Amino acid sequence: MHFLLYNPNSNAAVTAALRDVLRTSLNANDTLRWETAEEAPTYISSEETISAARRGLEVALPPRALVSDAIIVGCFGDLGINALQRSISIPVLTLWDAYVLAARETLDRIGIVTTSAFWVDRIQQDAERLGLGSRTVVRGIDVAASSTPRQLTLSVRRAVDYMARNDGVDVLVLGGALFAVPDPGLDAFGLPIMDLLAAAARFCRSGRPDLAAL
Repeated sequence: MHFLLYNPNSNAAVTAALRDVLRTSLNANDTLRWETAEEAPTYISSEETISAARRGLEVALPPRALVSDAIIVGCFGDLGINALQRSISIPVLTLWDAYVLAARETLDRIGIVTTSAFWVDRIQQDAERLGLGSRTVVRGIDVAASSTPRQLTLSVRRAVDYMARNDGVDVLVLGGALFAVPDPGLDAFGLPIMDLLAAAARFCRSGRPDLAAL
């Protein structure tokens, strides 16, 4: 199967991290191409940047679908591309879509760590809309342009520690392409991490999902 990994923000380092993780979930006869949006936000964190990313995807994905078997969009969050997905004849899944589909396969209580107060509110609202609200706990960390990898790691660990102690979650989701490579230190909290890239590849293999349910 020929996969395209498409990052809708302009951070090539994030694309590379997503690529490396996705490669571990592919079969021997699969091929993978990856691209980073050129004229796009560096970080999707507002209604304006969501709209900008969506406009970019509407231009970029249709021609690329002609030379791909499936497209994985490297963004955790509902970008409002349902109509675009329906217009393309191959599977097109975001990391958010992969989460929704995987969450519906289990009754687990799921804890999501995300990157800003904006995404906390947005993800919780979308989870409620999709009937997952009662099983979804969202905690945010503050990501600043000046944040170092060490600071991000410590912030994520604090959020996960809080959820493990107080929220009664069974499974952890790292809700953002920024967290593509899981921190080995998270193993200490005893929460399995949902691999959204592996889930996206698995759902792509099964054909186009019921996009109306997303």
